[in-house]
Amino acid sequence: MAVIVRTENMEVAITLILALGGVLLGGLWMPVEFIPEVVQNISKALPQYWALQGYKEVILSDGGVSDIWLNLIILIVAGVAGGILALVSYPRFLRQSRS
Repeated sequence: MAVIVRTENMEVAITLILALGGVLLGGLWMPVEFIPEVVQNISKALPQYWALQGYKEVILSDGGVSDIWLNLIILIVAGVAGGILALVSYPRFLRQSRS
């Protein structure tokens, strides 16, 4: 977030929106099954959803890595995408910090 936002207040606002929105849509506050189907489909695009599904598989069903391989791949792809976004945004961040 630090390389994308321009002000500290903007960082706080965006962090809250992303964190709380991800928590709500990812099923961490209430089960995804209780929210409307359209929102359930949107939640499948969030890493929080896939992390929670993996946790549930391991904890409730005594699953192993072979049971959550798809969850792990999706979370790794999300992490790599975030890393690439940070690397791409870093030169702009450096230019701003010098001025």
